[in-house]
Amino acid sequence: MGIGKKIAKLLVESMAEEIASPTSGRGMLSKLPSSSSMLFGEPIPHPAYDPPKITLNDLLGAKLFYTTADHTRAGGAYTGIDSSLIDNPVPLPGGPKYGLRPDNAEHGIAFANNSGVAGHKLGKIEDGATHMVINVGHPDQLMSSMTANRAFFDTLRAYVRDGRVTPENAQSITDLVRNSETKNAAIHSAMQAFPGFDDAKLLDDYASNMSFEKRERLMNLVGSKEARSLGAPNLTQVLNSIREPEMAGRRWGDGEYVVKLNPDGALVNLGENSIPDHPDFPIGIRGEVVGRLDPPINYKTLFQDWLNADKAAKLAENPNKKQEPRRAFDMARPIVEITPDLLSRIGDIKNEGVNSARHARLVADFAADSWRTSDAPVTRGGDSPASFINAIDNSPGAVVLDMPDPKQLKIDIKSGKTKIYQLGEDGQVFFRLDRGDPGYAESYGVQTPGIGPNEVKLGGVINNELGAGGMGHAVMLKALTEGATVLDAFSVKSPAYPDGFLPQFYRKFGFETVAEVPFDERYYTPQKLADAVAFWKKSSPGYDPEIHGYPPLVIMKWTGTDAQRANLVAEYHGRGLQDLFPGRNSLHAAPDEDVLGRDAARIVGEAGSGRRHAGGTGWHQGHAGEPPVPESLTRATRGISNLSDVELSNLGLTPADREAARRALVMTQPQSSARRGLLSRI
Repeated sequence: MGIGKKIAKLLVESMAEEIASPTSGRGMLSKLPSSSSMLFGEPIPHPAYDPPKITLNDLLGAKLFYTTADHTRAGGAYTGIDSSLIDNPVPLPGGPKYGLRPDNAEHGIAFANNSGVAGHKLGKIEDGATHMVINVGHPDQLMSSMTANRAFFDTLRAYVRDGRVTPENAQSITDLVRNSETKNAAIHSAMQAFPGFDDAKLLDDYASNMSFEKRERLMNLVGSKEARSLGAPNLTQVLNSIREPEMAGRRWGDGEYVVKLNPDGALVNLGENSIPDHPDFPIGIRGEVVGRLDPPINYKTLFQDWLNADKAAKLAENPNKKQEPRRAFDMARPIVEITPDLLSRIGDIKNEGVNSARHARLVADFAADSWRTSDAPVTRGGDSPASFINAIDNSPGAVVLDMPDPKQLKIDIKSGKTKIYQLGEDGQVFFRLDRGDPGYAESYGVQTPGIGPNEVKLGGVINNELGAGGMGHAVMLKALTEGATVLDAFSVKSPAYPDGFLPQFYRKFGFETVAEVPFDERYYTPQKLADAVAFWKKSSPGYDPEIHGYPPLVIMKWTGTDAQRANLVAEYHGRGLQDLFPGRNSLHAAPDEDVLGRDAARIVGEAGSGRRHAGGTGWHQGHAGEPPVPESLTRATRGISNLSDVELSNLGLTPADREAARRALVMTQPQSSARRGLLSRI
């Protein structure tokens, strides 16, 4: 037996008790300080560098295995989701980018694990592996981490401190956990032992000695609708605040960061000899992050031979047994050698214009005009009022959106007054259209020239998709196609947008301001006003209420024609937004789309009570004197239209998605030689 496997065997044997009753990873080999060592602390340094972008061709001859990391952001600290800031920042240790933090890279630490799993990885070196590829886990995987646990419960304590949660409701949340039912006896016992959340140290000791499964159960309980009704923080917002934004769009098994393993002294105790500790794992794995696969390579693409062989073997053993390739792969963690033959079968993978698998899915759904609506029941593929309400609650801008009354919303949908739209089967992009008199004159006592009793009002636009650029354009194009005529939005001013970002955004789509309503603090409690200001500061960098005041409400009317609606999407792809409504797109240079595209906090507002905000997502136009750059939505659609079958599969798409993108691009005649060149290629 080689030295690597001997050490691995010793590690596993030493952890026998831990494996029999698994905890979060702190076991006999851990020399770490007490579990409160990272409870309070300074923000962790952000990644010091970006590794070079590489492709599979750069790894010819390498022997790889995949390992999974959660979405936790690397560097900085969590401080809260609204104006109730927590008392002490929660450091963010990182998931896929853990090894890029300067304090880890200095010591050659590329990854962290519990003792048993770290030993298993050491065994991979003995089996010939030269590199480890860090792949992205399920989006909710980070929910069971100590970082998420601390972030949530610190926020919950801040809510009690600030009166958002009464002492009685705080006790009810504790009782909710202790009295919960589950068939798993060990988890049930752990929930009964919940100490409450008054004492941060006591709770931290309790949670750090739980298994991931137990901790996940705890988080699901305190993040439930019942807990929300008692005033608990929104768990989705907390998780999104600690998530690495660019990882949010990855799908399970997307391999991205490549680590060259160090076979000598491969494992170290974290927290010793100035090596940073980790809130979940005691063992560090030595190695160097040598590159970032661009684009990421999904495990189904790279390990296709192993998956096919495993499937054939299991079918031969039992043809009737359900196949679970992901679980089989996760358990085996096979090694693959990058050979010329494998490279030739995979080909040169590119995702031009596409940020991630999730981004590709949303763009493909838009190209296919795949929107769920409230016209149909959920059982027949329709959208539900509950999903729309949940999306509002999960939005970081919920405080400036009207939360509709569920009963009234159902009545309005049934009568035909209101229609809800959701992009794709499970996309977190929504909006609503309301037909009739928007009631501006009655609500605000202002004159609204050109607005009558038969309008179609756009509101309730939500983009909870992190890192999915172009969704603001997708919403506006669909809403206009469906007849939108009016909208309203807060005009949040900043140095970059002295007239407010949102009015300018809507002008690009043919809307003009017809009235402006001064901000009215009567619609806000002091706490909600503080939350609104916190949101505006985040979503509009540079906004300062002391300088810019509270934003007025701007009411806008569409000035286009019905003839323009009929072919709007095709014209957008063919001519670009800048030429759709001439003279409306040159007020200011547009912001960088990477900034706005990853900011899911930007949302479009909704009329009804005066509590409104509008937003959108990023775009990129050419600056003055430069040729216009195609919109990000168009670039992504073009990219999907040119994907090979392997590239489609790597993103989780199908040939039908490619055909939908091609149809979206050729619905009108080409407008230029560049456009004709595109059409000739597809």
